[in-house]
Amino acid sequence: VGRFVGPALGGELGASGDYYLGARLAVAGSLLSACLALALPPPPPAAPSKAARHDLLAIATRRAIWPLLLVKVATGVSNSALDAALPLVLRDAGFTERHLGYAMACASLLVAFVAA
Repeated sequence: VGRFVGPALGGELGASGDYYLGARLAVAGSLLSACLALALPPPPPAAPSKAARHDLLAIATRRAIWPLLLVKVATGVSNSALDAALPLVLRDAGFTERHLGYAMACASLLVAFVAA
């Protein structure tokens, strides 16, 4: 939810000119998330068996898996570059903070629907 609401809310606050309030809300949201994560009960301890570790090693050393991992890394890097460059390109195209926030929220929503 934060991936969609955060950019839209930040764009609205940026459009009003109050960047500090947006930053404070982002910090408060992050601290709330950290506190909620710390409040979760720990998972039950499960020691992996020696056979499970051997199976993981056998899968990782297969030659057929490396192209798939390379594609995963390449798409992750390209998506990160797009997330970093898109606001700069849209800003140069004349988008305001409000428009940038909504564009980033819509892009995140689209990624969530496509990946699901």
